[in-house]
Amino acid sequence: MPQGWDNQLDSEMGINVAYLHKWRHVYNMDKKRQYEFGKHGGFILGNVYSLASVGAMARWGTHLKTDIGPPTISPGFTGMPVFRPSPQFNWYLFGGVEVRAVARNIFLDGNTVEESHSIEKNNFVADLQFGAVFQFQDMRISIGNILRSKEFETQKEPARYGAINITIYTSK
Repeated sequence: MPQGWDNQLDSEMGINVAYLHKWRHVYNMDKKRQYEFGKHGGFILGNVYSLASVGAMARWGTHLKTDIGPPTISPGFTGMPVFRPSPQFNWYLFGGVEVRAVARNIFLDGNTVEESHSIEKNNFVADLQFGAVFQFQDMRISIGNILRSKEFETQKEPARYGAINITIYTSK
């Protein structure tokens, strides 16, 4: 029998407004290989999440300008599966870090209007992300890992996430 139903959040409409900006700096090593060091910053305002974030990512591989970066596993953002199809096989390795100042996380703070369970959260959370991306023609496969610092005080150990993302470019 499942337990813990008395500790669930009550139903609540979630509304967030999010903004993310990337600054990219791609450098050529030869005709195919490039490296990039990019920075990003953004914010989310809403009743599900309210936070500000800054980060940086390094990439090394082929034809980096066809892709703005790997999908991520971040609060409030679904990742960015944006790339341009390319007739040749492209690949890159990536690694990055992001730090977030978290004012609100409904999953830790509890419901916005009604009284509900909550837990003491950490106001600063950091992610370390690394992986590889492979692209051929109109398909991209991303394999990524995230190591996330503790999000709440009683969390026993940092979280680890892995994701495989397959994106297929379609034009309409």
